[in-house]
Amino acid sequence: MRHTVIDTETTGLIENSGRSLVRQPRVWEVCAFIYDDKGKMTGSFDEMFSLPPGEGLSAKVTSITNVRDEDLLGKPLFEKRAPAVRDFLAKGDVVIAHNLSFDMDMIDNEMKRCGLPPVEWPKRRICTVEQTRHLKGFNLNLGALHEHLFGVKHENAHRAEADVKALARCCFEL
Repeated sequence: MRHTVIDTETTGLIENSGRSLVRQPRVWEVCAFIYDDKGKMTGSFDEMFSLPPGEGLSAKVTSITNVRDEDLLGKPLFEKRAPAVRDFLAKGDVVIAHNLSFDMDMIDNEMKRCGLPPVEWPKRRICTVEQTRHLKGFNLNLGALHEHLFGVKHENAHRAEADVKALARCCFEL
């Protein structure tokens, strides 16, 4: 079985899914690794994207991620890589994310912006926010989940690759 662990970094949070796409945040980083049942990584997609002219990262996003607008210069726009993103994410038998509905909605919003159909997400979906609520009786962020399981927060939080690696480690521990 192929487990796709995914994380996105975005310009913000979806405040209301009924808002027009123009007012929705954008994806500027996607990382997804495919793991087999033994925890061996068998595929990867890890890419940063430029933002359209006139759009940029907020001071809050920069403070959380340490990524600045300048770091995205020269990267492709999401629309240039959208087919590759969609194709990679459809490869797995299971998709896993910490707050899965957010990552799926963000990717699908980007596909809509590009005039492409949504990702054919695997039928089996695991949201580790929902699946680990029982550990403490409330939703844990990824750093808190990692700390609960291993005694330390993971480094480089809020960067897609680091979050995917930490989440995969948590999943295989669970």
